[in-house]
Amino acid sequence: MAQQILRVMEECARRKGAHLIDFVQRGDRGRQVFEVYIDTEQGTTSELCAEISREITADLDAAKLVARDYRLEVSSPGIERPLKFPWQYRKHLGRSLQLKVRGAGGFEQLNGTFVGMDDQAVRLEIVPAGKPVVIPFDTIVEARIPAPW
Repeated sequence: MAQQILRVMEECARRKGAHLIDFVQRGDRGRQVFEVYIDTEQGTTSELCAEISREITADLDAAKLVARDYRLEVSSPGIERPLKFPWQYRKHLGRSLQLKVRGAGGFEQLNGTFVGMDDQAVRLEIVPAGKPVVIPFDTIVEARIPAPW
């Protein structure tokens, strides 16, 4: 059932030009809560979230996938959620980036300025080195944009 619900949410986001970044289902059978996180290459607006929310509600109700009362929350991933897909990085060019990477000796935390990317890797300028370091996507365990405050 959860996979069918997820497919409905992905399809609704796709129809509106958005990507489903994350889906969290919580609560009990009497009152489920669905948290849906969407994003686009250009960013996410509250209007887009509202449109997708209406579509998801209509599609879930029509398919009768959720038998009981539920609450649906559709929003952007926000700064606290890690970047999951390479396309998400592009809009953060020039910003600080925190990476947790997997290496031969275990995990390493890298902090620097995101200065570029291609299909295979990101380039991070780490202070004080000053020279960009290339980090392949397949070694990145987690990537976050740190809060500016």
